[in-house]
Amino acid sequence: MREKVDYRNNLEQLNSTFPDKNTLTITEVAKYMGRDRHWVSKTYKKDFNTYGGMKLMSKVTFARILSEGA
Repeated sequence: MREKVDYRNNLEQLNSTFPDKNTLTITEVAKYMGRDRHWVSKTYKKDFNTYGGMKLMSKVTFARILSEGA
């Protein structure tokens, strides 16, 4: 599978916005995208994993989603 064109740029931008995190909450993803939490939760349900009762998405996964033109 070939890496999308903007993937590395998106990951770099996420790393500067969230420098001390490897995973992001639904609220953080929604705020970054300028979308509603409910929409993010419903649209990307399969991309979030539950850890300790919290739904989290890795920055790598989020960069991939952004690169696909979400």
